[in-house]
Amino acid sequence: MRALVVLAEIAIVLVVAYLVYSGVTALTRGRQLRLPTGGRWQSRHYADDGHTVVAVARMTPAGEVIEEHVVARIPDSDEDWSRKFLQAKEEAEERAFHLNTDSSP
Repeated sequence: MRALVVLAEIAIVLVVAYLVYSGVTALTRGRQLRLPTGGRWQSRHYADDGHTVVAVARMTPAGEVIEEHVVARIPDSDEDWSRKFLQAKEEAEERAFHLNTDSSP
């Protein structure tokens, strides 16, 4: 009888250890899968607090921004907004082109 109790205790300890291991492994794998990798660089622009932000961003195919570098922040009230926007947009597109070329295998 005593041997069965000891075996049951050992089995319970092993089951608990396995469940803890499985939980930690699942959390670690899930975290790794959620980290975005790859992606392509592309230019983008958006409004932010009275400014137009022009940037180059590495994005996933689903459109999620992985990384972003601001090229210019142009006040919406700037008299020369169009010229500055087009110039910044051109620079962002050129950076995206070179970044995509550098990351190709």
